[in-house]
Amino acid sequence: MRLKDLELDAQLDVPRDAGSAIKALAAGTADAVAQRLAYRFILDNLAGVDRMSFVLAGDMPMVLAWREGRRFVGVQLRRIVDTPMTDEPEVLPPARTMTERAKRRGVEAPEAPKSE
Repeated sequence: MRLKDLELDAQLDVPRDAGSAIKALAAGTADAVAQRLAYRFILDNLAGVDRMSFVLAGDMPMVLAWREGRRFVGVQLRRIVDTPMTDEPEVLPPARTMTERAKRRGVEAPEAPKSE
């Protein structure tokens, strides 16, 4: 693969709905559906996050660097989305017992009666 092949690799056919969603995202007018569509298109098609970077070609270092660079950007976007922000409330897993539920609500559990 030569440099001219890399330029062809960078050119994509962008479906109309994905293009509209990305334009709306950039303008700040995208609804939730358009935001998800744009994000998925960016990760899957532009960044190629889940594609292999390795290719067997004559100019392999250049091709590998090109694809890995694209992939790196997508991985970083995914990390930002998946990492909880410090101001987000902590999401706890469902409580397994009634005592655990009460503790989360701040209710003191009654003490068990003492047998004498």
